Amino acid sequence: MTNEDEIMSAAEFFGELESGEKSPSRTCRPRGKKSENGLFSEIKVKMAMRVYGVSRSRALEIIAEREVKNG
Repeated sequence: MTNEDEIMSAAEFFGELESGEKSPSRTCRPRGKKSENGLFSEIKVKMAMRVYGVSRSRALEIIAEREVKNG
């Protein structure tokens, strides 16, 4: 293709699909769903962290101690 001989259409220039299908504007890897137990565990740890003002590892220790106490 030379400069003056042929003019590209907008569809050719932007590479639109021939069949009229639209391609997604953003594609990303979908996240997997967490199980209910996993989600509950995360919330429990975050809650202990906020209530006691401790790190994640200490919050896990507190939760483990309470589970042993309560059986």
